[in-house]
Amino acid sequence: MLLINSAKTWKHLCNYTYGLTYGRKKKLYTINLAFKTSDFFHMAGFQYLDDLASLPKFSKAKYIDKVIDGTITLAQIEKGQQYEESVKPRLLALENLEDILNNPFSLYSVIPRFYPFVTQIKFDYLIRSEYCGVSFLFLIQVDENGAVRTCDCTSVFMEGERDYTANQRRLSLLRVTRTELSTGVETTVFKAGTFKESIPENKEA
Repeated sequence: MLLINSAKTWKHLCNYTYGLTYGRKKKLYTINLAFKTSDFFHMAGFQYLDDLASLPKFSKAKYIDKVIDGTITLAQIEKGQQYEESVKPRLLALENLEDILNNPFSLYSVIPRFYPFVTQIKFDYLIRSEYCGVSFLFLIQVDENGAVRTCDCTSVFMEGERDYTANQRRLSLLRVTRTELSTGVETTVFKAGTFKESIPENKEA
């Protein structure tokens, strides 16, 4: 069920966006987190299964539905040489991702060169769960005017030996909202007691 649960969780999240508002130097900044079905391929670690010649090939946008309808099974991908190391930790994290976003978490801005290790992952922000060891990484996209459009989800995984919060700035997360795309209904997930509506809000690039 791990693979199917991960796919169902991600597909459900595709119906929502999350707005993360944090304060810095007496200003507010909001970043907007969205989800795409085509990103499931990468988030679930299917790129590490290229040794499986028997695994059916589809466009990336179709993998999530092929998992849900049973065309691609956990038994198939468990045969991959990198399954235990590179795929399973992502599936475990994906399965819990909605719960992670709906419960307290820490938000960090990231400058990769400050890490005490080398990483090839490109990302601007990091969410670290406060109730289970999961890191969720995402990259900000900006339009030509510098305004935030959406965030590209980059990776999600159970934490291992590397501390992806090392030497990074923890942001003062003040508010988290969740908006249902079909209705536009916005729900406040979290709001800090120190939040002040009077602080001017900037859209960060």
